[in-house]
Amino acid sequence: MNTYSFQGHPLRISTTANGRKLWFAVKDLCNILGFDSTGPDTMVSEFTLRELISKSPSEQVNEFSHWIHCEIIPSLDPKPVPSEPYLSIYQVGKLLNDVPLVQYLQDNYFIINYLGLKPRPLA
Repeated sequence: MNTYSFQGHPLRISTTANGRKLWFAVKDLCNILGFDSTGPDTMVSEFTLRELISKSPSEQVNEFSHWIHCEIIPSLDPKPVPSEPYLSIYQVGKLLNDVPLVQYLQDNYFIINYLGLKPRPLA
């Protein structure tokens, strides 16, 4: 579990064992976002974080939202960064294995974007 500080307020963030999901301490979020927190100190998902931000009465909600989404979450993002972001014609052919290119791209568009793959520029 890591602890970050937003304008002097602590925010505890934890990741799952495989680093694929972030969890946020609800008491810390409530303190920062202007909610009363009388419940147990539990962890909430990134989805709940977004819901709390959207309903926050705090005047600093926009600054917090920018900080958490532009600085903190990207620094903890587990997406792989390929060393070579381009695919050669050979690699594309191997991936396609006789599947039409258009169908392959339509079916795998989200995977291609997630991995940050780009076609190699033509010479």
